[in-house]
Amino acid sequence: MAKQHNFDIRRPSGFWAWLRRLLFAALSGLGLILICIAAIDVWISLQARGKLTSDLEQLRPTDYGVVLGTAKFYPGGGLNPFYQARIDATVQLYQAGMIEQVIASGDHSTPFYDEPGMMRDDLIQRGIPAQIILRDGGGIRTLNSVQRLQTEFGQTDIIIISQRFHLERALYQAQAAGIDAQGFVAADAPLNWHARVRAREVLARVSAMIDIHVLRRTRTPMLHP
Repeated sequence: MAKQHNFDIRRPSGFWAWLRRLLFAALSGLGLILICIAAIDVWISLQARGKLTSDLEQLRPTDYGVVLGTAKFYPGGGLNPFYQARIDATVQLYQAGMIEQVIASGDHSTPFYDEPGMMRDDLIQRGIPAQIILRDGGGIRTLNSVQRLQTEFGQTDIIIISQRFHLERALYQAQAAGIDAQGFVAADAPLNWHARVRAREVLARVSAMIDIHVLRRTRTPMLHP
């Protein structure tokens, strides 16, 4: 009678135990990263409490207001609602006598793209005198715009104009740069814009924390290019 041989073709049980440990470690690491990101997001929002408002009566008048730049149009050709709302809010502040001069701060890193110039032109069309509008083309990032308020314009008491999600981060950065800033909340965009913007903002807040607390970039002068 022929001898029967039983062959165990399964991998050693040690391999599966190692794989489970590796998977558990990866999931735990991912979970920890997500918790840290969520904590940073909430922390920056909490730090802005009491510093921003959409009510003019709750603001303290200052000499300068800075409107933070963004693209006026999107690649498809449509008007950016965030941009338009910031222009509206800046005009509202000026007409109410809350600011005497405007700093239009945004990206003008190439001759072909000029956020401050676009904002200046639109503000003039809305009745703000050209001579009180200052352009800051070095505001490539929010941190640049905020820090340059002091290094380029000598201002430490200012009203920052943008949407709430953006203002919370800008106010946190301003505080780290030694600037006493208030935030004036521009109208938000329609709901269908929120998902894409919110995801980007969460990552921007993580970057802001690294800039401030790890790289110490608020201590580095941001001079005009």
